Amino acid sequence: MTANRIVRLAIDAFMALMLTQLMAYHASSEAAHEWHGVAMAVLLVVHQWHNRRWYASLFSGRYTVQRAVMTGVFTLTLIAYVLTAFCGLAMSTHAAPFLYGIAPSAFARPAHLAASYWAFILTGIHVGLHIPAMFGRFKPGRVAKTLLHLAATAIASVGFYLFLKNGILDYIFLQTSYAAVDPNKTLWFSVLENALILSFWAYAGALLLILIKTTGKSRFLPVLGIVAAVAVGWTLNVTVPQSDSPDEDFEIDLGDFQSEDVSELDVTEPQ
Repeated sequence: MTANRIVRLAIDAFMALMLTQLMAYHASSEAAHEWHGVAMAVLLVVHQWHNRRWYASLFSGRYTVQRAVMTGVFTLTLIAYVLTAFCGLAMSTHAAPFLYGIAPSAFARPAHLAASYWAFILTGIHVGLHIPAMFGRFKPGRVAKTLLHLAATAIASVGFYLFLKNGILDYIFLQTSYAAVDPNKTLWFSVLENALILSFWAYAGALLLILIKTTGKSRFLPVLGIVAAVAVGWTLNVTVPQSDSPDEDFEIDLGDFQSEDVSELDVTEPQ
């Protein structure tokens, strides 16, 4: 493995770690969230620089189904990140206060929330589309392969359950402008949850690529895998008891919030 490849993998891994932390914005201060967002934007620019050869070949060569899917996912991911950054800067009061108000708050707030979760989901799919190539040289035996598939499906099931439980569907489809806050969740617990959610979308991306590349009866296996993960995750969501006392679960110390924009105790504005 070349030094350039090692650097790229290190940057990609650090970006994934930062992404899980950024999505746990409720467990950090506004200032920390904004500065982490700026750092993520810088890493994203570096990532694009490393992809300059890919950009140069974008309009050349033949587009297979695999190439079209990977290009489409990458393009949508980049758009989601750009929109997230733009709306975040429009609400920034710490990292870039001079850009505050470049977009109306009525647009920036819900768009930032929705775009950030779309970027999160698409990043998982994007990572998943590269997993088969990353582990292409790994050739486990039949038993080990079966156990790995079962473990991956189990982890993805938990990730899909957390995706539903945390109400992310409401965020990505603009059903709310605010994200619910659970002050009982620590930063690391939230990061772990986000990593599991990301694993579900990476699992989906990997199975999508396998589905594209396989033919005949072999296509049944990736379809079965994603159906099983979704079914188990959905079952957990409807069977695991939810809290019946939101006032106890969402108690926020007003001393932490001095802005007059905060009108409810169980929600917070993402920055």
